[in-house]
Amino acid sequence: MNQQELVSSLAHNIPVFAENLIVDLQARQLDTYAGIPRDTLLHMMTGALTAFLNDILLDEPHFFNDYWKLVTPARAEAGAKVDDMFDAVFMSIDKLNEYVDEHTRDDPVLQNWWLRTAYTIAHSTMLLLSQIFANVREKIIRQQDAHIRELSTPIMPLYHGILALPLVGAFDAHRAGQVMETLLSGISQQQADVVIIDITGVPMVDTNVANYLLMAARAARLLGAQIILVGISAEIAQTLVQLGADLTGMATRANLQSGIEYALAMQGLAIAPRG
Repeated sequence: MNQQELVSSLAHNIPVFAENLIVDLQARQLDTYAGIPRDTLLHMMTGALTAFLNDILLDEPHFFNDYWKLVTPARAEAGAKVDDMFDAVFMSIDKLNEYVDEHTRDDPVLQNWWLRTAYTIAHSTMLLLSQIFANVREKIIRQQDAHIRELSTPIMPLYHGILALPLVGAFDAHRAGQVMETLLSGISQQQADVVIIDITGVPMVDTNVANYLLMAARAARLLGAQIILVGISAEIAQTLVQLGADLTGMATRANLQSGIEYALAMQGLAIAPRG
């Protein structure tokens, strides 16, 4: 038996290998493969084994890696475990190895060729799977980070031409950039004339925070909007005075209610009781 004949014999038995692999996967109770219908598993195992044997003939990783590139990202995003997929790969190779060992016992050269080629391809696939899972994990982290930024820096329309931007949590250069982006985007999209920035939830206001707010006010004015800063407690006001922070050009009010009243007044409006 030569290399071509060995691979042809293995390919002929792919349906048997695939059925046996399904039994083994279900016995191992790997989370990644739990709940997948048997027909789907059979299709998956058949595709993977076919790609692997094609690479054996090529004597290099190609089709097997292409198979995993196609199916792995979606599985990783759905919560698949990379260790489970490693197990599935090596379980597949073990099945093939058992057959090869049985049919090439009298040909150590052919056995050595098979083992060298098979594990070279498997090693390449392990590296690929690790990289795909790392990329997906980074993607998910970025998406979560973006979602957190949206939640931590929401901009809300209060009335035609009036927006509110409540700030909660610590403030640094990175957060200031997020606030600036949200602020300018909101002004542009909503065609706002006034934005109320509420810093009630900011635990500490120092020179840097004051400068960030002034930069935001200047940027807003370039788009034709005015900033009203609210939520300045007595402690924060005292801190700003001690720091010598210059809030000239920015209207300030003690709380959101008075800020809304001031914003409405700028529009020639007022809140009045019915009747």
